Formats: sequence, structure tokens, C-alpha cells
Amino acid sequence: MIDELGLKNGEAPIVAMITRLTEQKGVHLVQEIFQDMMGLPVSFVLLGLGENKFHDFFKKMAKKYSKQFSVHFKFDDTLAHRIMAGADILLIPSLFEPCGLTQMYAFKYGTVPIAFETGGLADTIKPFSGGSSAGNGYLFNKPTAKSLLRVLKQCLTHYHKPEIWAHVIKNGMKGDFAWEQSAKDYVTLYQQCVEK
Repeated sequence: MIDELGLKNGEAPIVAMITRLTEQKGVHLVQEIFQDMMGLPVSFVLLGLGENKFHDFFKKMAKKYSKQFSVHFKFDDTLAHRIMAGADILLIPSLFEPCGLTQMYAFKYGTVPIAFETGGLADTIKPFSGGSSAGNGYLFNKPTAKSLLRVLKQCLTHYHKPEIWAHVIKNGMKGDFAWEQSAKDYVTLYQQCVEK
């Protein structure tokens, strides 16, 4: 995956973002912290299509940080899943997200999500705080670039502690988002409504 994407640092954790390139998806937050992020020991992969201002910015950054940053302006579901499976961390800084499937895919691949605390993201990602925490990812609760960068740095601190990182990954992989339990809950709720 590293060679295919043109990244040169095989030792660095891979941070990925797979999204529409719009402000609703929080892309402007990543744009704001981009230079700071490139100062961290990470490789970054971006896949998506969207607004021209973001295309222009990330195209420019791809030239400047060609060894560390790989960008792909397209929609490609197969590539999206391959990137997600090969990444260590997935950024999902959406300002609102009613449900969101991306984080659920990430869990199954053993990829740790960092997301803004909103909607379905907050429902499925439980913040990891260290130790024996049952958390499966990382959330930032203010829709600011500064808040995103702080949580990314916290996440990277845990990444460099193999036992802790393995714990976060396992917590995510154990998640059950199948319909079986939800269907039972709906049946129970329906029966309660009918009885009243």
C-alpha cells in the first residue's frame, strides 16, 4: 500500500481521510492543521471529490509533501476500502453526520477513527482515554482545527505504545453494529407502544 500510494516513510502511521471535499465534512479543519500535521511523524492519504478550493489546496500540498502525502481526487469504493484497511487512523471530522458507515468499516479493518462528536459518530465511537478504557476511537468536541489537532496528537501518543494501541483496535473490532439487536429493540418498543 505504501509503495502504491507513493509514500516514502514506511515506519510512520498512516492517517487516511475518505470523504467528499466540503466544509460539511470538516475538510477545512484538516486544511487549517495541514502544515502542523505534516510536522508530525505521519503519512497522510486523502481520497475524495468536492469543492475546487480544496482540490487546489491539496494538489499544491501533494507537490510540497510528495513523500508524506498522497491525494486521489475520485470516487473509488474499492480503493476506499483498501486505503481504510491499510491505514492506522481514519479522520472523520464531519460537522454533522446523522449516521455514518465509514467508522463502522474502520472498526472491522482495525483502523482507529478520530471524529467530531456529532450524530451517529458520537453514537458509535466511544472515546479512548487510556488504561483499561473501553473506548474504540477518539472524539473532539469543538468543531475547530485546534481541537482536531490536539486529539490527533493524543491518538499518536497511544499509537506509539503498542499495548495501548492494540487495546483500542480490539475494542473497535469487537463492536457489533448488525441489525439483529436493533431489530429486537424495535420489536420491544413496538410491543410497549401497542400495550399502552
